[in-house]
Amino acid sequence: MNSRTEAAAPLSLKIVMNDIKICVQKLEGLEPAGLICHCCLENPLPFRGMGDMILKIDRLCDSLGFPEASPARRTLRPEGGPSGEEEKGVRFYHEFKEFGAMKGELFAVFLTLRYRQNVSWQGSVHFSGDAGVYQFRSVLELMGYMMEKIEELQKRGGEYAG
Repeated sequence: MNSRTEAAAPLSLKIVMNDIKICVQKLEGLEPAGLICHCCLENPLPFRGMGDMILKIDRLCDSLGFPEASPARRTLRPEGGPSGEEEKGVRFYHEFKEFGAMKGELFAVFLTLRYRQNVSWQGSVHFSGDAGVYQFRSVLELMGYMMEKIEELQKRGGEYAG
């Protein structure tokens, strides 16, 4: 094996690890509720509301160590470290393509997190039924794209054409 092949192997792992599917199953007013799917989660994480979704994805990234937060999150704990939980190695339970077959959602959000810089996220988002891929530079910008999609869905009377 040459050094070029060895260097490429970790990159392909990271490409898999930063892909997240968010299945919005229902809306409570303007707040989405559904499931967060990732290849390193044994079972999808349920969420209720935009804030809950953001916090759970951020914790997932912290537990995976990817994308690495820069700078590290501040804490009030004197030791400055994690909450005492042991770090576990990354384990893959699913291939990402399995999540593409999931049904029953109002719409799906395919999220690719590239960086967590300036205490926020940067990456791209794709909505099912939409040909576009949207780049975002902050969590706030991502939330704006999601709110546009939710408002579009409500204008159509709750039926998603995707």
